[in-house]
Amino acid sequence: METALTYKISILLLLVPFFGVAKRNDWNRDNLKGKVVSFTEVAYRLEKQNNRFIKSIKAWQYMEYDTKSIYDFQGNKVEELFFGYDGGVEKRCVYSFNKDNLPTTNLCYDRQGTIRHKTCYDYNEQNCLVSKTCWREDTLFSKSDYRYNTEFQLKEVKVRYYYSQKMNHTMPEWSDKGASVSFYYYDEKATLYERIEYKRKDSLTIEVRYNGNGKIIGRNFCTYDDHGHELDYSSYDYDEQTQEQHLSEYDPYGNIMESYWFTDDGDIMNYHSYSYEYDAYGNWTKQYITNDDQFYYLVEREYSYEE
Repeated sequence: METALTYKISILLLLVPFFGVAKRNDWNRDNLKGKVVSFTEVAYRLEKQNNRFIKSIKAWQYMEYDTKSIYDFQGNKVEELFFGYDGGVEKRCVYSFNKDNLPTTNLCYDRQGTIRHKTCYDYNEQNCLVSKTCWREDTLFSKSDYRYNTEFQLKEVKVRYYYSQKMNHTMPEWSDKGASVSFYYYDEKATLYERIEYKRKDSLTIEVRYNGNGKIIGRNFCTYDDHGHELDYSSYDYDEQTQEQHLSEYDPYGNIMESYWFTDDGDIMNYHSYSYEYDAYGNWTKQYITNDDQFYYLVEREYSYEE
């Protein structure tokens, strides 16, 4: 559970440019200062010995891989490397962009160099995303079609899956305040099995979920600050009973500082606190994650910069 929740906080979805707004490059999205060429990231457990916390074994349960992220001079993330237990490259993802710095192709390779995942993006003349097609190995997995109004605001997305499994869908982020978007999800038989309506009002995003027959099966509410950071998230089932509630706080630099998860009764179920050490550019080099006032994990980063 900790891994999924942590990644939900730290990874922003790459949907902002698809909603007809200006693209933030990956330096912005990854909250990096200066012209970062690359950085590596490794997580460790911290153990208490003689009233001191020391760095222990690698925390594979917190981060499945050691990673290296590589950027071009426009701030686009062009490659990610994922290292396994033996230090070898377990997975490699390569990202391509067009002349307007919008993503065009994502390719993910396994250890043997075989393409395991491929995603292609197509745009119209206004640089609005019109289709996204995903493959798993050589098999078509899903295709998404995007439709806009006359002001080039996204209004509708139709997603067709070609696998029998039904996917869980994460609330998207976009900057068109007041915009509303409908997502339609179809299974491998082209049968509608879920529809999600999103409404953005100022900093609040409201999500209403319907099954294929049009019955409401849940509501979610999420608020963001002016920088796009998720501040709170609440999920309710069809009986308006709370299923999940999560709150986050950030420092002025956009780094996560505190996260709370609550039970259905409003009691604190889990709490994480974060503290940092920084380099001369203002990028954190060490992130300490505590749980119940005990050091839990240490994540270390090492950067290289454009000279």
